[in-house]
Amino acid sequence: MSVNVVRHLDLNESLYPEYVSLIESLYRQYPVNQSDITKEGVNFSGNKNIPIARWFYYKEAYSPIVVEKFLRENQISEGQSILDPFCGVGTTLLECKKNGVNAVGFDMSPVASFVSNVKCNNYDSKDVEFICDYMEQYFDDSLSPSKNEPPYGKFNDLFPENLTKDLLRIKGFYESCLNEKAKNLFKLAYLSIVGEFSNRVKDGNGLKKRKKYNPPSSLMPIFRRKIDEYLQDINILPIEPKPVITNCVNDSILNINNSIYSKDKFDGVIFSPPYPNCFDYTEVYKLEMWLGGFVSHVKDFRAYRDIMIRSSINCKFSHTIEHPNNHVNLICDYLSTFDIWNEKIPLMIKGYFDDMTKVLMKLYDQLHNNSPVYIIVANSCYKSVLIPTDALLASIGHNIGFKVEGIEEVRKIRASSQQMSVKDTCLLNMRESIIKLRK
Repeated sequence: MSVNVVRHLDLNESLYPEYVSLIESLYRQYPVNQSDITKEGVNFSGNKNIPIARWFYYKEAYSPIVVEKFLRENQISEGQSILDPFCGVGTTLLECKKNGVNAVGFDMSPVASFVSNVKCNNYDSKDVEFICDYMEQYFDDSLSPSKNEPPYGKFNDLFPENLTKDLLRIKGFYESCLNEKAKNLFKLAYLSIVGEFSNRVKDGNGLKKRKKYNPPSSLMPIFRRKIDEYLQDINILPIEPKPVITNCVNDSILNINNSIYSKDKFDGVIFSPPYPNCFDYTEVYKLEMWLGGFVSHVKDFRAYRDIMIRSSINCKFSHTIEHPNNHVNLICDYLSTFDIWNEKIPLMIKGYFDDMTKVLMKLYDQLHNNSPVYIIVANSCYKSVLIPTDALLASIGHNIGFKVEGIEEVRKIRASSQQMSVKDTCLLNMRESIIKLRK
């Protein structure tokens, strides 16, 4: 097997052959096959026409297609229980619920956890009737604005003045609702509008001002249409949903021992963890964090960054490695010979795989024997140094005791400009994959 690695003049010549030999060895041991899932299955575009799944745009989400494949291939049936340790906005939970399968998720983001639980609520005809009546009775242009203006310093710079007023009126509308289920549904629509219609756009590791910003004349009819869409989606569901448990815990999976699920055993795990690409997801969703009242001060972000997997240099950066990995150490030593944009990146990568080792150990303890694990992950590269995340996680899982059933490539990907040198093209092994393990 050949490895497409661009050699630079400043390479540490002693580490280069060891690095290439390691990559080749990993992919001989864990060969990659082509998946029957297309790229739409591993990004949010696969959700845009699916009822309820489409309620909130979450750029990191995969589609229900992946979960359906997981349930079908492993014959997961009604009454069994699935765990998603990085559940985001609840794709796994929602698809499991549709199939009568219990599902528990963990996510450190309060925005994602909120969205997940609102989407997975059971809504009956009385709930729909209440929401319709409440909208009809109270939602109009005479609404008073919320008295709780978001304390975000740039709040008044996100929308034109008339839309800022609309947003505060919508905020006041949901805050005054005493029915918790309806209130949370209204808040979800508000958060969706924040992300969709502000003059900021999610871009890589954060937000930037839109180059072309054409704001609507009012947010009020947009909010009403969103609620109508939500109700339309709810009405598509069975009148009597299958009795299942779905819940997203706003915490790190590494803290599962402190949760009500500490002694539970699961029949399978499917998840997509953060990738070791330096993205800080608290930064990407900071507007929703501020405007949704999940934080009230800059220092509040620290609590969430402190429980992040070490995939970003912005998180609490412990240099302690509890589970050293010789493969990771070699790759990071080789990477350190390059002039990368942040010298902490090799330490972050070591921390990432240390944390993922802990995650896989936790999952191993929480699973019944013979239970499957699917991990959707992408490889990364810095200065043309490939970080073979899929093969490394397969190797770590194997060392813990999992059987590695294969790696399936879903799509080729390109690295960001900060990861690649200006001259480089896409590396042969840059891809998004599904790792299949079994306890």
